Amino acid sequence: MKSFILKVGIAAALVLSLGSFVMFANFQPVQMEYHLEIDGIPYGRLINDQDVEYIGEQQKTVELQKYSDDQASLYHWAKSTSDQSSLANSKVTLIKKDTSGRVVESTRLIDCKPLKWKLVKNKNNLYFESVELAFQVKEQ
Repeated sequence: MKSFILKVGIAAALVLSLGSFVMFANFQPVQMEYHLEIDGIPYGRLINDQDVEYIGEQQKTVELQKYSDDQASLYHWAKSTSDQSSLANSKVTLIKKDTSGRVVESTRLIDCKPLKWKLVKNKNNLYFESVELAFQVKEQ
């Protein structure tokens, strides 16, 4: 009888451990992506997530890149606001979302000024926009 109980216990432990292995084997890490908002207007998904993810405390510039799409143009925003003195009031917000669209984190850059901007057509005939942005303060 003891050997039967022991065999059942071992079998149950194997099934549980196999179930745990299958559960972890199917686990997919949650992918994150950054979206850009300026003065409450959505500018779309950024394509250089790594550059945005690691904005340091001492860092005062960041390059923002996105594909040109139906949303507002980052290039045109930079070009039209670069000469304005009211940039200190621009609210540039970097929004970190998971793939389901849930906001995980939000970072606001204060006192922003575009330094350089470009609109480039790549080999696939897609346009991408890039803006180097100077800022004074990072607020989370």
